[in-house]
Amino acid sequence: MILPQAFRIVTPTLGNYFIALFKDTALASVVTVNELLYTGNLVSSSTFQYFTVYTVTGILYFAAGFPAALLVRYLEKRQTRARRPRGPARPLNIDAIPTGGAV
Repeated sequence: MILPQAFRIVTPTLGNYFIALFKDTALASVVTVNELLYTGNLVSSSTFQYFTVYTVTGILYFAAGFPAALLVRYLEKRQTRARRPRGPARPLNIDAIPTGGAV
């Protein structure tokens, strides 16, 4: 089946893409979508507490983005473990390899 092989290859790239997409949602506020940073900007403009509001906004971004990064790391490590050969490595017997020359 091709899906498990494709999932192994695509997971790191797709995970990083989703994390970057989450971070880039601030660009959506230009298109009048109320998102976290845009709302923080509105609140800080009305309360004049810029440092507090942007600190809380940063903590919220971190709280949402960091677990996603940990999840991607976990999936990558899990897939790396699945690709390793099972069992102990056997030593290579050099004497058993044919050299191709006359003996």
